[in-house]
Amino acid sequence: HKKVLFDGQELFPDVIRFVANKEEVSECDFLTTKLYTPLSTAMSEAERLPAKSIYEWVLKYTPHSPDPAKQRITFSDTPSVSFYAAPTAAQFYQGGRFYEKTVPAIFYSRTSSTGPFDPVDGTVTIWLEAALK
Repeated sequence: HKKVLFDGQELFPDVIRFVANKEEVSECDFLTTKLYTPLSTAMSEAERLPAKSIYEWVLKYTPHSPDPAKQRITFSDTPSVSFYAAPTAAQFYQGGRFYEKTVPAIFYSRTSSTGPFDPVDGTVTIWLEAALK
């Protein structure tokens, strides 16, 4: 068999199954060309989890409302959550904003029983800053 490139990986076809009476492939098994070290034990917790850090992330945000009187915020979409490793010393000394993103939001002045009263569209810019614990 000839080597094939699939998703950036060099593979050798091992078994190719076809649909009966058709030239349509139904399933393929491949062999890798990369060498892997077999594992006999699971990774220890100390290896899996990072060591304690003296730094932490602090969440900061700036609302961007077209109407300054409307400062109550609700997000237009469900915000996604990302968990980042603790900041490094280099990030702490560099300072500034990390992992910054701007998300759509709805601003309003008060809530009624049916939801936000007189809402307007805006955005919220969110970022993380490295700090000492």
